Amino acid sequence: MNNGLEKGRDPRIPVDWAVVLMTPKGAIEGKTVNISVSDLTILIFSEMFEIGDEFQIILKPSKDHEIPVTCEKMWSGSLILDESVSIGIGVRFTKISPSDRKIIASLVAEYQPF
Repeated sequence: MNNGLEKGRDPRIPVDWAVVLMTPKGAIEGKTVNISVSDLTILIFSEMFEIGDEFQIILKPSKDHEIPVTCEKMWSGSLILDESVSIGIGVRFTKISPSDRKIIASLVAEYQPF
């Protein structure tokens, strides 16, 4: 099992943002678990994509801001969060605007764990 904090090349921070995954069958909602400037872990309720599939997501760090991203599914598996097991997927950003990447980078850089 995985706790959603897979080792990547970039520092990551825990985040609890809404996310919408755009699928061929319509939009499905999920929640973010953690993020870095190059990838993201998402908690979802059903798996719609295979490893290597590329798809669109919309990150919603706040009510007033949305970040559209094209990403590629890198892994999926069980996540242990708050003593419960959920489905999670790891995605790598393949297309993101420089300004949105800068927003994510500044959030990661500013994060100070308690």
